[in-house]
Amino acid sequence: MENENKNASPVGLTPEQEQSIKNHQTNLIAYSATTLFGVLMATVLIPNFVRLKKNADFGPEKFPYIVAGLFIFLGIIGIVLEIVNARKEGVNIPLPKLQLKQYIPQAILILSGFVFIGVASVLGFLIASVIFMAFWLFLYGSNRLKINIIWALVYGVLIYLLFSQVLGIRFTGGILGF
Repeated sequence: MENENKNASPVGLTPEQEQSIKNHQTNLIAYSATTLFGVLMATVLIPNFVRLKKNADFGPEKFPYIVAGLFIFLGIIGIVLEIVNARKEGVNIPLPKLQLKQYIPQAILILSGFVFIGVASVLGFLIASVIFMAFWLFLYGSNRLKINIIWALVYGVLIYLLFSQVLGIRFTGGILGF
């Protein structure tokens, strides 16, 4: 009995219960972010960044909207399943206490995504994606300049070829036309 009290938190929860709550909170945040990203894709990114033919057949022209729809659908399903699982466990999930300092890298990442959209419309998708990937690598701790540039170039070219050649999606060309 005395051991149980030592392991209990100040609010009367065991470490296992606290961990379960943290896991549920983390999952709910991730599913909410996935849903919001899908909405952002469908309402901002695709209409402003990807040129689609009007009244196109179902196929490559609709692929970006299919991806956005999947983000929204899977995010909502994740939220619902997480809430159902928490209720089955009898866990009340409080709103997490946000410590904004710990989310600075994520905030920079999101802001850089908006900068990417602006840069891509001027410089084009390929150049913007190389710059964006190099920035991400530096942001998340890779300080090897040559390796970062190589990875960013490979990533940018592969993504560009995948979407433009394989999936048939045309991007805004920017100043260089690709």
